[in-house]
Amino acid sequence: MVEEEVLRCIQIGLVCVQENVEDRPTTEAVALMLATTTMEIPQPEKPNYFYAKFLGGTASEPTITQSSTINQVTLSAINGR
Repeated sequence: MVEEEVLRCIQIGLVCVQENVEDRPTTEAVALMLATTTMEIPQPEKPNYFYAKFLGGTASEPTITQSSTINQVTLSAINGR
C-alpha cells in the first residue's frame, strides 16, 4: 500500500515537471490526483532535464560552465546551449 502511494506521488511529480507547460496539470488537478486513488494519472512525455539537438534529435550533455569545490562539496552551474 505504501509503495503504491510513493509510486503514485512520483508519477504525479513527473507529470508536474513536463517540458511543455501545456502538458502540466493545473494545481486543482494535482490536488485531486493526490486526494483520490481512483483518478488516472497521465503518463509523462519525457523528463524536464532531457536535452536534444534541434536537427539531429539525439541527446547531448549539458555544458558545465563553472565548478567550485569547498569542504568536499562540489557545486556546478549548468547552462544550456
